[in-house]
Amino acid sequence: MDKKGFTLTELLAVIVILGIIMTIGIRSVYSINHAARKKLLATKIEEIETAAIKYGQEHTFTSDNCNSVTFKDSEGKTQTFDATFCIKDITVQTLIDSKDFETKEKNNKVLNPVTNNPLNEEEVFIYKKNNRVYAILTNKYKILDET
Repeated sequence: MDKKGFTLTELLAVIVILGIIMTIGIRSVYSINHAARKKLLATKIEEIETAAIKYGQEHTFTSDNCNSVTFKDSEGKTQTFDATFCIKDITVQTLIDSKDFETKEKNNKVLNPVTNNPLNEEEVFIYKKNNRVYAILTNKYKILDET
């Protein structure tokens, strides 16, 4: 008897090989997606800081002692800002309310694209040094490292 077709062993081997290929493909797609979301987060943080600079240029600075403001940089080192004038206690929500930052997300929420946590209550530190306005999201490096 001459039967044409595949044996059970051959079919199982093909299924195992396809499973391995799919696993590799799914992992690659996931890592590419995660990298794209991290880049989107970095871009969103830059947009927030740019909006904060605009906010700082439009509003009068309060004369606080800004030398005591410290942040941890991307390497975990503490950085102290030496500025004469600054605005403290500004949140992303304040920038949205002042129309300096626009969001297209629901309910005026600014979401972290990696973790989906809202960024609205994150503080932005705006300071003036050498007649230029600068801004930094205070938890910028912590947010970027968590992803």
